[in-house]
Amino acid sequence: MFLFSRCNICCIPFSRTLGRRLNSRCYEQGVRRYSVDLAHHINKGDTSLSNILIFHGLFGCKSNWATLAKRLTKDTGHTTVTVDTRNHGDSPHTDAMTFDLMGKDIRSLVVDKLGLSNCILIGHSMGGKVAMVTSLIEPSLVDKLIVVDSAPRQQRTSGGESWVMEYINAMLSVKFKENQSPSEMRKDVDLQLQKTMSEDAVRQFIMKNIRKNNTSFEWQLNLKALLDNHDDMIGFPEFQSTFPKPTLFVKGGCSDYILPSDHTEIFRLFPSATIETVEGAGHWVHSEKPNDFLQVVKRFLANKQE
Repeated sequence: MFLFSRCNICCIPFSRTLGRRLNSRCYEQGVRRYSVDLAHHINKGDTSLSNILIFHGLFGCKSNWATLAKRLTKDTGHTTVTVDTRNHGDSPHTDAMTFDLMGKDIRSLVVDKLGLSNCILIGHSMGGKVAMVTSLIEPSLVDKLIVVDSAPRQQRTSGGESWVMEYINAMLSVKFKENQSPSEMRKDVDLQLQKTMSEDAVRQFIMKNIRKNNTSFEWQLNLKALLDNHDDMIGFPEFQSTFPKPTLFVKGGCSDYILPSDHTEIFRLFPSATIETVEGAGHWVHSEKPNDFLQVVKRFLANKQE
């Protein structure tokens, strides 16, 4: 778990270049053609309760949520499913990576792979965007929505490259050497990343995406796809539809990823939403304050209001 109050690597809002209004009909027509089989891990619980699907942020993977997912199953009885989004973790690499496609992946996982007719979604940062888009496109599939420190808006940049672009380019510039031990490799890569990533916790998080190949090491992420789809990754689609079911936004008290100026759009798209703040937590709410975060989530899940 990484403890830092501000992280620039995970809150990657969705596509401005999508630009169009998405709707359920066009979404449904493309599901089977474009979806990919997502890697996932299941913690089995009570089959009478809705499954909870959990999505990581950009540059993350399902293992980021492994411990918390197990606790959530133990404490609530819900089956939890941690998911690798496309181009991350053990999921397939694809050239295209827009957020409507990622929503199709989730729909295919829920309906075709897990055989479910409904579920609960939890997403952090970029994963929160995936969860929001899926809920807005397929509202009948989602019982409840929990968005962790993420808002339905464009990523704010102060000119120049976005944080996303900076980190992708830093990873692409890493030179892996042959015949290094894992510890030697990590020390070497850490030094290379320091030029762009000053925080040790950020570098350690990024290096979780390194895997061994036949002769050396490589990035498990599909960095080319992340780079090519950068413009889509830093926007958010325009929606006229809404998700009227119970929705919880969990904000880190020390984070600025959900601002007062975001509330109007949050409540327009999610009219039943509530916003709760975990004091003393930064962007990684669930890592920095796991007990407080779980208490907020469990209280929301226990609420029977429709």
